[in-house]
Amino acid sequence: MTIAQSKVTAPGQISVPVEVRKKLGIGPGSVLEWHEQDGSVVVRRAGRFSSSDMQRALFPKGTPNAKPVSDVKGPSERIFDNGMLAIDTNALNRVVARDDDDQANAAEQFVGKGAWISHLVLAETLWVLDSVYDLSRAQIATAVEMVLNHHDLTLQDAEVVPRRCSIIVRGRP
Repeated sequence: MTIAQSKVTAPGQISVPVEVRKKLGIGPGSVLEWHEQDGSVVVRRAGRFSSSDMQRALFPKGTPNAKPVSDVKGPSERIFDNGMLAIDTNALNRVVARDDDDQANAAEQFVGKGAWISHLVLAETLWVLDSVYDLSRAQIATAVEMVLNHHDLTLQDAEVVPRRCSIIVRGRP
């Protein structure tokens, strides 16, 4: 399905249409990667971090010990469906914490194709990192930074997230 079209200039430059910029969560200074996949060329936002990088940064001592579900209080899992290839809270938590090998591998396969994260899923994931894994606000801020720069994940309205999440680092140490 064609989203938009761009014209290549004589020096080989293109403008990225606003529809594409929104879907990729990019703005001025963003870097794009061009990949060959199944005989097609795919353009995606370049990122510095993988899911394994996130897990190592947030859980440097290895796989975390999660609280039993019966000890966790708060929002239940929600279903997010907007017609896009979107990751849900459970899958994003498996990618970040990697606390169940089978689920982490399944989530990683899904994410490897490129996945979109809604603000709701991000908020729920941050809640889990705080309430289930007892991460500090600085570690949660690291998670946000790494999600924003992940090579397979695209965050809804990514340009507003750093500003809105700045409160994270000003709270509990």
